[in-house]
Amino acid sequence: MVVRVADEITKGTLAWCNEQREGQGQEPLDDLPTGKIEDPWSCPCGDATGLHVDLTHYREVDEAGDPIGDYFPLPRVVQDFVAKFDDEQYPEYIEEGS
Repeated sequence: MVVRVADEITKGTLAWCNEQREGQGQEPLDDLPTGKIEDPWSCPCGDATGLHVDLTHYREVDEAGDPIGDYFPLPRVVQDFVAKFDDEQYPEYIEEGS
């Protein structure tokens, strides 16, 4: 994986994703993965954590990938990343063909 130059928003988002991964027994990532715009399952945060991540909240998913359980608020830095990503301000994280 190519490590990209990060700003405070991407650093904070990566830290949050790695906290979620740690809670799931997964290894930390060195960088956020690429993902699809406005897709809660395959945006960089959803792909990194396996969670359903929208603009302001996240929640777990079942084995079929459907969101389940309670919504939890995203930290402000992650909300900022998601909004900027969906507004195509982080083109380096947009999956090709999406």
